[in-house]
This record gives sequence, structure tokens and C-alpha cells, in this order.
Amino acid sequence: MIKNLIKFVSICAVTSLSILCLSNLPALTQQKPLIANKQVNLSAQLMPVLLPKQANIYLKEGQSMSARLTNIDSQAKKMTISLSGESRTVSNQDVDRIVFEGDVTLRQNKTIVITPRGENDPITAPQIQLKEPLTNVKIIDATRGKAEIQLTSLDEKILKGIIDVLQTNDYVIQEIKFESPELINIIAKPY
Repeated sequence: MIKNLIKFVSICAVTSLSILCLSNLPALTQQKPLIANKQVNLSAQLMPVLLPKQANIYLKEGQSMSARLTNIDSQAKKMTISLSGESRTVSNQDVDRIVFEGDVTLRQNKTIVITPRGENDPITAPQIQLKEPLTNVKIIDATRGKAEIQLTSLDEKILKGIIDVLQTNDYVIQEIKFESPELINIIAKPY
């Protein structure tokens, strides 16, 4: 009798364990493992960034101007700048690069001054370089220097690093280099 009872309890335990494992099988198969150095497509991964108030805009013809970048119209392939209080439109195909400097307000309303060479950088974290279509950059609030970049294809290890840094710091755009009117290189640094 005791032998039969032990046999019955053992069968019940094995059956319960099997049911428990099988009920969690869909959840286990839906998880994707993180693989270092694997390219991932991130169709909705938005990276908040900040823009300093001043931008030195270098044109392909050799001229430059100091202004505030207020809008990027990727459809019309133009940008709007504020130059001496007046709005002006510049064609993206005329722009070589934009180098940012001046005041920027970080989290908790802390204001720092960005310099072109970074002499006053408060931290020494490495800058990042992103190559994205211009359509992926949107200025949210030009007055407060808020923008976002939709990250479309990054090395997963780099993406994880960006996400980790964004937990405690803000990324400030240092430079935008136009590869073409549609494709840009963005250099940003955490502060």
C-alpha cells in the first residue's frame, strides 16, 4: 500500500512539473537572446538628444554662418534657421556640416556651455557617431533645444550602451555632417 502511494505521488509530481513546463513554453520561445555585435532593426527606437542654442553652419561653397537650427524639413530637403532673429531657409544640399556650441539645458535644469573643441566638458564619456537618414531626425522644441533621432540600425552592443547612458545622462549633438541631402553623420556626446 505504501509503495503504491509513493508511486502515485511520484506520478502526480512528474505530471504537474510537465504541465508547468509546457504552460511556460510559449513565453520561453518568444524571447530573443541578445547576441553581441548583431545588427538589429529598431523601427521605433527613439533617442532623445539636445541641441545647443548656437550652430555654426558650414556651406559647401565655403561660407559659414552662426545661427540657431529651428527646423529640419526632410521632405523638402531644407532646414530653417534663426539668423539675427529672422527665419531663413537653407537647402540641405548646400550644407556641408553643422557644428553646435553654446548653452544647453540638461536634466534638472542644469545649464552647461558646449564649446566646439570640448574644453569645458564635465565628463569624459566617449562620443558616439550615428549614420542615419535625415528623415530620422526631428526637432521637438527648438527653443529648449530638444530633438530626437529614430535609430534604425545599430550594433546591439552599441544600442545597449546608449540606453545605459540615457538612464543618467543626456546626449548633446556636437556635429551633423551631410553625406548627402538625405544621409547624415551625427556626433553626440553624453553629459
